[in-house]
This record gives sequence, C-alpha cells and structure tokens, in this order.
Amino acid sequence: MKRTILKTDNYPDCPYTGKVFASPDSVPMDYWLWGNFTPDELKSKGDGKVMIDTKSMDALQALRDNWGQPLHLTSAFRSAAHNRRVGGVRNSMHVLARAYDINVSGWTQTERRTFERMAIACGFTGFGFYKNQQFIHIDTGRRREWGQRW
Repeated sequence: MKRTILKTDNYPDCPYTGKVFASPDSVPMDYWLWGNFTPDELKSKGDGKVMIDTKSMDALQALRDNWGQPLHLTSAFRSAAHNRRVGGVRNSMHVLARAYDINVSGWTQTERRTFERMAIACGFTGFGFYKNQQFIHIDTGRRREWGQRW
C-alpha cells in the first residue's frame, strides 16, 4: 500500500477547516488538493452547505489513491439541521465534516474487508457497518465501531 504524505501539512494557511461555505460554488478552489473529490460531493444534502476538515479529506484522498477506484459517497458533511432531520446522533462526526458514508453495494465480502483495512491504514478510526443499507461509515473521530459486520 502506498504511503501518502498529508497534503495540507504543506499548506498551513489552507482556508478550509472549520469554515462553512454557503454552497459548493463558494468554496475557494486555489487550495483544493483532493483531485478525486469535488465540493459538490461533500455538501450537506439538507441545505447545500459545505464544510471541509482537511485532515479527514487527506485521509479520504489517501484511501481513494490506495483503493484505486472511485468511491461513491452517500453522505459527507451534514449541517446540524440536516443531521437532526435524518436522525443522526447529536455528536455526529458528519457535523464536523470528519465522516463519510460510502456505498459498498456490489462489493464482495473480501473487498469490504480489504477496504476497511485500507481505511484504518489511512487514518480512519470510526466504523459503522450498515449491512442492509449497503454502506460503510468511516470517520476520524475516536476509535469505535458499530453495526453488523459483513
């Protein structure tokens, strides 16, 4: 597996972390470092706002680089209002832009387990397994896991 240097460590003035942008179009692209993802993919489905956590995005891009195939994100940042509407937990990593839900339908059990190992190696520490809904939640919060494994 490739080792990826955290890109944002090279850009200490990167304007993203902690800032909420009104829409994908309002995200400044001069510092955009994650070539396989767009602000539109990361927006809250509730109100279209975008928030980026650079360390989590670095981990997501490293995971994508190592996986070698596109990742279908079903959820990334959620505004607090949208998180409440979808029944997300109060302290959800999605609200901090530190979580991603990835569609794994069509993946074999071996692919799912390989993906999880790669995610750990890239810095993800929280895992939710949603077998019936065919997605995996990954985040950079505290180490934990929930749900029914594949």
